[in-house]
Amino acid sequence: CVESAVDELEELAPRVPREVIVNGVDVAEVEALVPAPDPERLVFTFAGYFFGDRRPTAFLDALERLVAERPDLAGRLRARFLGGFPDADRVRVEAGSLRDVVALEGTRPHGEALQAQVDAGCLLLFMQDGGGEGAKFVPAKVREYLAAARPVLALVPPDGAAATMLRDHATAWIAAPEDVEACLAALREIAARWTAGTLAGRPLDPALRDGIDRRAGAARLAGLIRRTVGG
Repeated sequence: CVESAVDELEELAPRVPREVIVNGVDVAEVEALVPAPDPERLVFTFAGYFFGDRRPTAFLDALERLVAERPDLAGRLRARFLGGFPDADRVRVEAGSLRDVVALEGTRPHGEALQAQVDAGCLLLFMQDGGGEGAKFVPAKVREYLAAARPVLALVPPDGAAATMLRDHATAWIAAPEDVEACLAALREIAARWTAGTLAGRPLDPALRDGIDRRAGAARLAGLIRRTVGG
C-alpha cells in the first residue's frame, strides 16, 4: 500500500523529496457505463489474471458447497471469470459439478471487462498472503471495483490494506485466501440478500473519487514535472 511504499523509501533514502501518486482508474469511463444486471441470476464476476500463487480454489470449494446445500440456486448462480484462469482449477471446473455454474470466458477487451464488472451482482477479488507481503498492497482492481459501486467478495489477507479499504468504502465481505468456511458464510449471506432483493453496492464516496481517479493523478504528475523542471 502507499504507506508501506513511503516507509520503505524513507528507510532507503530519508532525505529524498517524495510525492505519492497512486495507481488509479478512469472513474468517468466507469461511471458512463449503464449497468445491465442479469435479472434471473446472481452473477459473481472476476476480470483479471491469477499471478504467482493466487488461486480461486477456496471460492470454488465454497461455491460447490453452497450449490450442494441450496439446489434451488443451482440454475440461478453464475461465476464469470474473464481473463486468465489457473490450469488446475480449469480442469476441476470443466470436469466437476460447477461446469454449469462457472463460466471461463477468456480475455476480453477492456471495455467489455468494465461492463461485466458494473453488471455483476457481486465482484470477486483474490490475493494470497505471500508471506505477509500481500497484506501491504492494494491492487489497482480495488479502485476499479470502488468506481463500479458493486458489492465485493474479497479473499484477501483480512487485516491487510486491501481489506481495510474495501471495508471502509464498499459493501464488502472479507475472507482469508484459504478460508473456505468464511467464504461459504459470505456466499450464504450474499445469496440471501440477493434473494430478498437487498443486495446493493455502495456509491463511490465523492471525497474518495479524486483520490482514485487516473485523470486527477495524471494532472498531479504533470504538475510535479512542471515544478521539478521549473525548479
